[in-house]
Amino acid sequence: MTVLAKRVARWAAAIVLLVAGLLLSVPGIPGPGLLIALFGLFLLLPESRWLRKKYVGFKRRHPRLFTPIERHRWRARTKRMERLARLHWLDRRERLEALEAQEAPAD
Repeated sequence: MTVLAKRVARWAAAIVLLVAGLLLSVPGIPGPGLLIALFGLFLLLPESRWLRKKYVGFKRRHPRLFTPIERHRWRARTKRMERLARLHWLDRRERLEALEAQEAPAD
């Protein structure tokens, strides 16, 4: 999937979640409206510099509220980086094995 397609998909999903969250947050309609709207905002964090600045400021003002969220984001980021490092290591090992096979004299 191209970078542009990922960005468009992320924006579309975030807009849908924001609209659904705002509709569900209307009094009289049951549902976790504000929570769904927050998920939509979190989807847009990597895409919007303005939103990241607002998030950081709000996080500094209310650290007790955002500690569990940051802990979850840190764990997910660590798992993702470990997986990427493992894939890179496997690719490197396969390339080395291919080079060794090419260098070996054919008998």
